[in-house]
Amino acid sequence: MAQSINMLVLHLTLVFLDCGSNYSIDFDKKEVIFSETTVINTKTNAILTMNGTVLWK
Repeated sequence: MAQSINMLVLHLTLVFLDCGSNYSIDFDKKEVIFSETTVINTKTNAILTMNGTVLWK
């Protein structure tokens, strides 16, 4: 799953997105926590703000 998270970040980078720094990945707990994380489409300047937790098994 760690590889999937890294691929997601890579994919977001390749589609003209800039992810903010307000997120953390804890591989031991198998979770990603977003806290007012901004994702910006660098082509259109559209902004998405994310809050929450993603868990995996």
